[in-house]
Amino acid sequence: MTTEEKGSIIINIAKNYIGQQEIPPNTGFQEKWFEEDLKAVGWQKNFMWCVLFCKLVYKEAYKLIDISIYTNIIRPLFSANSQILWKRFREAGYTSDKPIPGAIAIWKLSKSRGHAGIVKTVLGDNDFITIEGNKGDKVSIVNRTIKNKTGYKLLGFIHPL
Repeated sequence: MTTEEKGSIIINIAKNYIGQQEIPPNTGFQEKWFEEDLKAVGWQKNFMWCVLFCKLVYKEAYKLIDISIYTNIIRPLFSANSQILWKRFREAGYTSDKPIPGAIAIWKLSKSRGHAGIVKTVLGDNDFITIEGNKGDKVSIVNRTIKNKTGYKLLGFIHPL
């Protein structure tokens, strides 16, 4: 399966969750099935859930792509913390500075805090669109830029394996 085909599957899975809403602040979710799906990938009450949303999407997508890749590579490298996630995937050689559809974008706010989202569309050299969990209090579509001057600093992308 090509990277483009994998990306398409990942995006289609992510789109299914758009609009799912939390009960602020990070105490649960309006749809109990969504809460149970997030719990299955490690979410606990009061956890930030952007990275776990990405893990959930990858888990579901790799059931269609190749579950052994998820089980043997992706799941062991995942962390609920975006900065640890980035470090693990970077050390394993699975990161890039280029967005592609289906990749996980990782941002840094501080040494231990950041954010993550699934790249939906690449709009050119500097702009892209993501599907993100915990953006506001729901799964949202967000316009992003690589050269963001304020707030979160983009670290890069974890491409589909």
